[in-house]
Amino acid sequence: MAALGGFTLIYDWAVHHSPLGTMALLVVIGFCIFGPQVLLVGTAPADLAHRGTSAAAAGFVNFMGYMGAATGDVVTGYYSSPQHGGWQLAIYIWAGWAFAGAVIMALLWNATARRLTLLPAAVPKFAALATLLIALAAIVSGRQPLVLQAATLAAVVCLLATVTIRWAALPAVVVAAAGVLSVFLLYALYAKPGDSVAWHQATALVAYGLTLILSLMILVEHKGAECESS
Repeated sequence: MAALGGFTLIYDWAVHHSPLGTMALLVVIGFCIFGPQVLLVGTAPADLAHRGTSAAAAGFVNFMGYMGAATGDVVTGYYSSPQHGGWQLAIYIWAGWAFAGAVIMALLWNATARRLTLLPAAVPKFAALATLLIALAAIVSGRQPLVLQAATLAAVVCLLATVTIRWAALPAVVVAAAGVLSVFLLYALYAKPGDSVAWHQATALVAYGLTLILSLMILVEHKGAECESS
């Protein structure tokens, strides 16, 4: 995935200098995309899932992949237009996603199904609470709809309850997903040609997205007893 990010940046240069080099680079980029996809969608969930949950883990990863593909198409279509940066900016965004994915996966270098030591259980809970509070501050500053503000505040209260009940993170998942969609659609519907994304809109989108991921981490937290060492 790190190589994918590097080749993506080179691709932006190659398209202006060598048609043959561009075609060869597309082959390499395709390999760097589908190689990690096979490992992440098929092998990794089966290796890291707890006993009896391999199919559910693979389905969850596939679901997140489809959500990412749908979101990626929207983001690419938006930023590839000349009014919002053009294809060069879209390519930089692709490279950034690849590098971010490489960093996230590198955190799992020593993870196993018996001992998944990515983060302490308390970290996603406090992090989700912090990111949702940031999202709340951003939408209040940006005067987003009161319904979204009230729902976000209610989700903050629910996240406080995850200290004892992890299923209290479910409302945060719903609100975070709705928040990302609402903020983006409101901008897309009412923005005028040439308007840039305001700081509170960008902050809300990032904060809601992080809250969604962190809340899902809380929901899939394993509560079973620790396995005995062999």
